[in-house]
Amino acid sequence: MSSLPRSASLPEVFKIHKKSVKKRKGRTGARKDESKSSPVGEYLTSCKAKPPRCEHSTYYFHGEVFPDPFRPLESVSQYMEDQTSEAYFWIKHQKFLLQKFIGFREDRADTLSAIKKSFRPAFSGLSTMPGYFSPVKGYMLSRPSITGPYKKRETKTRAGLSSFRIFAEKSNMFCLVKECLLTKQKTSLFHEKDFFYDQGKAIIKSVHLHPGGKIALIYYFRQPGAKFCLRLVDTETGKTLEETDTAPYDFSFEAWHPTANTYYYTKSSKSPYLKDLYAHEIGATFAKDAVVVENFSSENSSLETYWRFEEMALSGRHLVLSKYNKHMCIPLRQYLTDVRFPERLSEIPVYLSHNYGEFFGFNDQTLYVAKSLDFRKKQILKFSLKDFRAEEKQVVVSSLELADSSAPILINDHIITVEVSRLEHVMRAYNPEGHMVFEYKPNISSSLEIVSVDYEGLTIDVRINNYLHPYELIRLDVRDFRATILVKKRSLKDTRDLVVSREMALSADGTHVPMTLIHRKDTALERTAPTILWGYGGFGLCSVPAYDPFISAWVQRGGIYAIAHVRGDGGWETGWAEGGSGLLKPNTFNDYISCAEHLITSGKTSSRKLIAMGASNGGLTVVASMQKRPDLFACVISMIPVLDMLNMCIGQDYYRCTAWSKDYGNPMIPEDLEVISGYSPLQNIDKDTIYPPCLVMTLGEDMTAHPAHSLKFAATMQELSPQSPCLLFWKDKGGHSDLFKDESGGTDYDAYGVIIAFIDAALKKA
Repeated sequence: MSSLPRSASLPEVFKIHKKSVKKRKGRTGARKDESKSSPVGEYLTSCKAKPPRCEHSTYYFHGEVFPDPFRPLESVSQYMEDQTSEAYFWIKHQKFLLQKFIGFREDRADTLSAIKKSFRPAFSGLSTMPGYFSPVKGYMLSRPSITGPYKKRETKTRAGLSSFRIFAEKSNMFCLVKECLLTKQKTSLFHEKDFFYDQGKAIIKSVHLHPGGKIALIYYFRQPGAKFCLRLVDTETGKTLEETDTAPYDFSFEAWHPTANTYYYTKSSKSPYLKDLYAHEIGATFAKDAVVVENFSSENSSLETYWRFEEMALSGRHLVLSKYNKHMCIPLRQYLTDVRFPERLSEIPVYLSHNYGEFFGFNDQTLYVAKSLDFRKKQILKFSLKDFRAEEKQVVVSSLELADSSAPILINDHIITVEVSRLEHVMRAYNPEGHMVFEYKPNISSSLEIVSVDYEGLTIDVRINNYLHPYELIRLDVRDFRATILVKKRSLKDTRDLVVSREMALSADGTHVPMTLIHRKDTALERTAPTILWGYGGFGLCSVPAYDPFISAWVQRGGIYAIAHVRGDGGWETGWAEGGSGLLKPNTFNDYISCAEHLITSGKTSSRKLIAMGASNGGLTVVASMQKRPDLFACVISMIPVLDMLNMCIGQDYYRCTAWSKDYGNPMIPEDLEVISGYSPLQNIDKDTIYPPCLVMTLGEDMTAHPAHSLKFAATMQELSPQSPCLLFWKDKGGHSDLFKDESGGTDYDAYGVIIAFIDAALKKA
């Protein structure tokens, strides 16, 4: 069967396939691969499916023309809906090519089984980890809110030291389950059928968790009649604290106060288009609620705005209420309120946040602000505000570099920070005059995250991340700075035989580039160990120590895992991030290449055993480095990458493109175009060069790194350099962070299995 009959639509082909395949009976075993037995499979096997193309599609910049024949793949979502399209068959054909390279399912069943066995001990320590320990800037900055059943079938969030999971069963009934991160005890807080009543059933509209995790506010409506109701549930006992059916019909929850006895909501006032903000005390009637802000939101406003609550620190007593421009993220109006008097708001001069940055603390008429100095550095200032009119600025800490996703905290008259320097985390406490009164620094294989703050108990819960173990949770008392261990989570796989070390590589311009190595003590460093070299190199993000089960499984197999801390990353020294951005972006690739050369020249591995791997911006780093030095690598794995740098913002809005141009540059500027066109992977494929096998992994719903980047690169590589295997791994569902997640939110072992199988196959061919 050389081609698919034009008269046969794809559904008819599947219908034929359904009739031609008999169901297997008896004991279940390895599933038979049907890619060759079906008409579609025969078509994919016997011909080369072609991607859609447009010969006349080009980029035109400053007199230069850059061909872009596979631009139709930028509309891949439309093509995938049409199961008779060229793109649909081409992507299915890519799956066949990948299986052919790494071995069909029945051929690699034993390999997948071994991978799962080696991964499970590594993952076993993460039963309470994924998504729950997201770092928080303060007590109220993250507002846990779960909306259903119309938005998502499953949502996870963390509040206090508990994780919460709301999900829909097969019956579409929603459940909320709480899991204590300390004891692992699970408690079912409610089931949607618990809200049924004699006249009908109820449908849950939203669930709002107090940041301390002690109370859940459930907003639902009853059918028939759509009567709106509220129920407050104690998450410690599962008991209902309060239930009312007198909620306003247009009730919209906005935020909790740090105290759990008051929350804010909006409802329509004089006009259905205007809403006022109200403060409601639990136990009181809605009729007694006071208006906090009139005309809080306007749905028909030509200027799109939103309001956000931001916590002020001391004892969790104060909140800042900010009104933002939706697109520019600039506060238009800001108010300060005391939780003891929720109906009283005082307006703060907006120029303070415009000119100086983010508020993080308020105490005794003194406002604390973290001002950005450059890519990562901050300066801590304080203002004496009298009636919020006078300004008296004072520098508390002149310069510090905060860890990613970290912000200063003001508690018990101390400013608590998590800083990073030379890739090492350190927690410090400063007094209001800026003198350091406490410092804690873990070893080089660990990092720190503040996960919870108790302003009443004056304690901070800190997670210690580690390359070797899932995590350690400690509670720090800020009165005497004594620490108590709450949880010490260990992997079931013994990691005492693992080694973490730091080495330096010499880049092309003489810069010393740090590199972290992880391996077993008995691993032979004699050019025989397969070595993964991970790289990112962008946006000033710092590759700090964190437990990764893939790393654990890889080094337990006898491999070496190396992390190149190249320029473009953050956390090493002043100017490190800026040294790999904009016009200096090529430094990132030169640094990565120097790390690869160091691993080879130092005798730890060889070019036949070295695997380049990166994700997102790191996917760009490894592919651009491969194109510069294809002789250094046995294979390359580029996950969810951005590879067409002349059109880097496929599917993005203007504001994200503006942010990206700070790191990548702007091809509309001649100086930037010269640099970008020199490293953009899609435009730098040499048809006469033999590249190492390359695996590009993408997801159909990724709106950060659009899948067209991967599709266009794979199609161009296969056309211009057919002698160089370029394989595509495609998942229909999932966003930018879902590559290793299945549809239920669990671990997708098959995605890991494909990576290991690809590496094994590539090393055999090297």
